[in-house]
Amino acid sequence: MLFDKDGKIKKYGDEVEILSEFYWVRYELYGKRKEYCIKELKREQSVLENKKRFIVMINDGAFKFNNIPKDELIQILSDK
Repeated sequence: MLFDKDGKIKKYGDEVEILSEFYWVRYELYGKRKEYCIKELKREQSVLENKKRFIVMINDGAFKFNNIPKDELIQILSDK
């Protein structure tokens, strides 16, 4: 006796019956996990692209941030 996908106790005849019932449950969870992983990777890619852009701007001399107040610096960076 095991719990079924709805959380109710159910008696299964053999292993194949258990696997066939829980196949779709696991399949849906794998889909949700894949979507989450893709979302996290896209977020990380965006952060890394912004870091790269900042480093290139500093190296090229296109951006000077010496003696600028923090509030103005944040505003300038968010605009770019």
